[in-house]
Amino acid sequence: MQNKKMTRVATAIVGSVALLGGLAACSSDDVQNAKDQAGQVATDAKDKAGQAGDKAGEAMNGAKDKAGEAMNGAKDAMGKVGLGLGDSAGEDVAEADVPSTISDAAGSFTAADGTDAGAFVAAKKVGDAVAAEYENVTFVESPETNGAQPLIGKIRETWVNGGGLENKIGLPTAPEQAIENGWEQTFTKDTMKWTSEDGQEYSDSYNNQ
Repeated sequence: MQNKKMTRVATAIVGSVALLGGLAACSSDDVQNAKDQAGQVATDAKDKAGQAGDKAGEAMNGAKDKAGEAMNGAKDAMGKVGLGLGDSAGEDVAEADVPSTISDAAGSFTAADGTDAGAFVAAKKVGDAVAAEYENVTFVESPETNGAQPLIGKIRETWVNGGGLENKIGLPTAPEQAIENGWEQTFTKDTMKWTSEDGQEYSDSYNNQ
């Protein structure tokens, strides 16, 4: 009887130890699984954060590119303001001394695209001829011009670059007119054309250059 009791006790003890060992092993596995899952979550979070960082970087680069384009556009626009009349030959004329016929014409000017004359830039006088440059138009007046005549676009730019009031083509006698493939404007000594055969490459043409 005693031996049977001892055997039962020993068996119970062994069973308990085995059960505890199984619980311990199960607990160790659970801990490892939890660690693995936590590591995966951390890795996923890092990946997502990296992707978010990449997208943010792309967005910032895109914003920088757009800002750069905007600045270049602004520079180009600024380059069109002030075409060089102020550096051409002739006597400087203050805005207050510009003939009222020119200032009135500038005040009522509206281009085909709806823009107005813009701010005053410079004015020059050679003999009895006066040229006043505004942001979007230059007006020229003398006894030969039939009033204050506007110069705009590439014809204006070409006239100013060719010497302004001392350009060999003379002074404008009428506003520019649309023609086939471009525009033309009459001057006291010739007609200037700004045309293109393909609608892309435009060039000026007049004899007295």
